[in-house]
Amino acid sequence: MGEPALTRKTLLRDVRGTAELVGRSVAVMTVERLREAPARTKPENHLSRDVPLRRLEGKTALVTGGSAGIGRATAEALARQGARVVILSRNRERAELAQKEIQEATGNPHVELITADLSSRTSMATAVEELRGRYPRIDVLVNNGGGAWIDGDVTSDGVERTFATHHLGHFQLTLGLLDLLGKDGGGRVINIVSPLQRSGELDFDKLRSTEGYTMARAFSTAKFAQVLFTKELSRRVGGHGVSVNALDPGPVKTDGWKHTGSKFMPALEWASRAAFSFMYHSPEHVAADILTLAASPAADGLSGEYFTEGRRVPSTAKMEDAALAARLWEESERMLGALG
Repeated sequence: MGEPALTRKTLLRDVRGTAELVGRSVAVMTVERLREAPARTKPENHLSRDVPLRRLEGKTALVTGGSAGIGRATAEALARQGARVVILSRNRERAELAQKEIQEATGNPHVELITADLSSRTSMATAVEELRGRYPRIDVLVNNGGGAWIDGDVTSDGVERTFATHHLGHFQLTLGLLDLLGKDGGGRVINIVSPLQRSGELDFDKLRSTEGYTMARAFSTAKFAQVLFTKELSRRVGGHGVSVNALDPGPVKTDGWKHTGSKFMPALEWASRAAFSFMYHSPEHVAADILTLAASPAADGLSGEYFTEGRRVPSTAKMEDAALAARLWEESERMLGALG
């Protein structure tokens, strides 16, 4: 009798968790579009794709999560622009397939791989060491990798998995490569965030546990942390040859939500796409916006900004909370130091 009850409990959890994520996404995106409508119409906020992009021969671009979805499309766009592209992925087999496809599609043989797990401090420390040994400088860093999980989980380092993957791993990677990014000036860091970050709340007492965990809450918090990191890093490196911006891709047609562990997520994601198809973009569309931030003269000198759909939009007061961002930075350093 116990097993069916457990099954029903699991199914109910899946339905609730998935519905919360999809519902929160739709609500946030609707409110966001209304709030940002005035800024979207101002020509000075547009990063025009009509401005010729710089060729990237001789430049090195690193893309996390570059084996699928937005990351895969971005890696191809950067390779097509002439860059040496380094794909950082946890899944070696999928990364090797992406590498081969991108090389064949672009004719650019300089597509290389680093295998690493963003949620693991040890794995990321090894990746940083390997990258520093291979490349004298990094010109573009696209912090894109991530994930969402229906079940709450704490990593072997003792950190909530979603936060570790989206924020802490990228924090460790970026700081570990910061001198390479600023080495010759003009280094660009692009953090891929989400409209869901607007509903994120940081509770520093829960970053090491799954207390009160829901997939939507954890994902929103992790993405909000990425925005705060963008703002704080921009404040700290201003004038040192590195620009840092956040790009919110909006809803994107990828299969990433199939890997949440929820049996219902693919179906609800499909229903959401069908009902709100006008909001969804292809990974290639988003990659074009990322490439614009990485290679357009129009992006020169822009740092600490928040972009969506190729437009600069105003940050909320919460996103500009410098005290909260500084505390997150200190807590992130403390967590990585404790793990060391």
